[in-house]
Amino acid sequence: MGSARLLDGLVFLLMCYFMLMNVTVERSYCHAPITRESTCFLCQETVDFCEANNPLFLERPEWMRLATCFSAYGFLPFYAIIALACLTDGWKEKRFRVPILLFLGAKLNALLFYHAMEFLSHAPPQNLVAYFGVEGPYLVSIALAAPALSEYEQLRVANILRNAAELKRLGLDVAAHTMAALGKQAPTARTQKRAVRPKGAPPTRRSLRAAKLPAPEYKEPTGSAARALDAEVDDEGRVAAPGGRRKRAKTEAYAPPANPSSIKNLDVDLDGLRERYLGKIIPPMGGQVKRAVMEAASAGGPPTFSRMSGIQEWRNCVMLFVNVYGEGYKNSFVGGGTEITWFAQPRQWEGTPVVQRLINCDGGVVEDDETGETSTFEETPVLLFCRDEGQGYVYCGELSYLGHDPDRIPIRFVWKLDDYDLIKGTAEFKSLVDNCHNLLQSPV
Repeated sequence: MGSARLLDGLVFLLMCYFMLMNVTVERSYCHAPITRESTCFLCQETVDFCEANNPLFLERPEWMRLATCFSAYGFLPFYAIIALACLTDGWKEKRFRVPILLFLGAKLNALLFYHAMEFLSHAPPQNLVAYFGVEGPYLVSIALAAPALSEYEQLRVANILRNAAELKRLGLDVAAHTMAALGKQAPTARTQKRAVRPKGAPPTRRSLRAAKLPAPEYKEPTGSAARALDAEVDDEGRVAAPGGRRKRAKTEAYAPPANPSSIKNLDVDLDGLRERYLGKIIPPMGGQVKRAVMEAASAGGPPTFSRMSGIQEWRNCVMLFVNVYGEGYKNSFVGGGTEITWFAQPRQWEGTPVVQRLINCDGGVVEDDETGETSTFEETPVLLFCRDEGQGYVYCGELSYLGHDPDRIPIRFVWKLDDYDLIKGTAEFKSLVDNCHNLLQSPV
């Protein structure tokens, strides 16, 4: 936390310096030549420096005047935005992230043009140390500001953009199936923090079971809060209780449900489920396809669960259920089935506890830069179950998080199928992938 705040402080001071130059030397230079008679702040110091190290600046060629005018008036608002992001730790908020990324790209191109013109002119700078002593802070600021979008953030964004392009190629317009996350559902700097895998942590989520460590205990909502978080969509894609008011999910912890048979108090027999059903259809129980999965998975007797929900939270894992059929179908296998695009429920946003659990399924500790408070996430296996119309669910194995888009509702996740190599040859899985692509390429 300390090093991050120190870096923010340095970038902030640089932005203040740039804004000062915008409103003093640059604006004066834009409107008239700077000479010994100029009275603007820092103008005499500028003349002294340029006479010794950069005489071209005092000649004021037209391209340099225009470039300086553009910097004086066009760059000032962006320096202010970066300074504000430093003060509020707003690097990951969309209102800061988008203009900063656009500006950094424009600024880098402007610097390359400016210095190329300087060095190719009839009077190139002779004293490079002095020249870059003045010009260097602009280059340094880009190097410092760009990494503020963490490596994770850059990778997440890259995965989401790649996924959107692939969905478009397959025939799915993401924007048509989602809406902007506004108001209480808009992402914030706090909800966008993602747990970082601790140093020395095992490389896979199965490590907890292999090490025979105790299953993590999760605190979940009860009563009306729990109902607000449950996804009210049944196996046929119908929405229950239409017209219900959308509520904001609370992000604090809750006590677990009192019902001992609730899946939130039970564990899944992960190894047994894998041995018996990986890549296979779990036989329905008298037409009840989801109950068949839940009872086959339970290590503690018949479970109690919401059959309306496509997300089933157990004590030691989370199950995702996908129906590969229906009008307006959008959950999609990509990369030949190596990945899947999965949309959460419309009432869930980035701060919803189950969404945070999915985002942080690798486990780790998140620290709030402002308060210093930490939130610990245990490793959470995420299991995928998909089915064709009229069939039982196929267990498609465990998933690895690749990215999510918090700026749209429903939130779009991109998952990697960890067990793809083991199931890619089964007829059941091939049918799911083929039907998925047929649906996307058919008119809806």
